[in-house]
Amino acid sequence: MFASLVILAAAIIYHRFSLDGLDGALFSSGMEYDTQFATQYSDQKFRAITAGMTTNELIEILGNPLVIWTRDKVFTKEGTRDEHIRDQDITYIWKYSISPSDTHYHMRTISVKNGIVVGKHSEFYVD
Repeated sequence: MFASLVILAAAIIYHRFSLDGLDGALFSSGMEYDTQFATQYSDQKFRAITAGMTTNELIEILGNPLVIWTRDKVFTKEGTRDEHIRDQDITYIWKYSISPSDTHYHMRTISVKNGIVVGKHSEFYVD
């Protein structure tokens, strides 16, 4: 019984503090994957990023992202900028990792709105 509790506690702690979580560790051990990280990226630096930092602070710590992307509909179907969308309403996703072959990878993203970090996300992405 005690051994089971210790194993459960270790699994919970690992899941909480691992950037990919316990499920990411399990998936990545049994799947082929490729991950390209931004030049200055490290897990330690990623952990240092907190909500409220400016983009200047973000770049100072992690460097430039590989890709900046948005989920917001910034453009119309015709491909022109939607004049109703204001820049301050857009949340940008700064991607610090990608999968060059479009498969499973270690995803690392930072959400930025109005030049301020509003969140970060990490997981082992299964495609």
